[in-house]
Amino acid sequence: MDDGALSRVGGAWAHGGGSTARPPPLGTLLAMCSPAEATEREKFRELSVLEQRSGTHLQKYPAVDMALAVKRYQRPAAGAPPPPPAELRPLHVLEKTVDHLLGIWGDRLEVAPAVRYTFISDRLRAVQQDLTVQRIHAPHLLVRIARFHALMEAAFASHEQVRHPQATTPVAQGYGPFRQLSLRPSPCHAA
Repeated sequence: MDDGALSRVGGAWAHGGGSTARPPPLGTLLAMCSPAEATEREKFRELSVLEQRSGTHLQKYPAVDMALAVKRYQRPAAGAPPPPPAELRPLHVLEKTVDHLLGIWGDRLEVAPAVRYTFISDRLRAVQQDLTVQRIHAPHLLVRIARFHALMEAAFASHEQVRHPQATTPVAQGYGPFRQLSLRPSPCHAA
């Protein structure tokens, strides 16, 4: 580590050497999505069916269910400052968010696989972004996110294999179809 680098020591940020670099922001958002973002997406009809309050999906403006709303990924603008702490989720909220997102795959079977995949993938990208901005070291979450993507690759490749037998991939050969996927933490990765 160079003399001006920041490192996390006992949960706190420590400066190596005499650097004037600031520590990263630490999230204070205690929900999976901020009310401001949820309200804005509700207003502009940008809610996923997976975030809508039950029974409102046929309305002109479906209502957001804050217990289901999850912060979406937004590409950071070049040179922009990091988001304020009020827009960043701390580790325990990110863990809850990943649990919720991975649970959607097996729990919301009435929603098309492509819709579930697109939603979960985008929201997991936002989780990774929050981890990066706050410089949180959470390999247990990254392993679960990587496993999701690997299983989805295998599942979609297996599905494609049924339609196009010549499209077999080594990954697809090692995993079963959608219904056999388990995104729960494996015993060796459980906290």
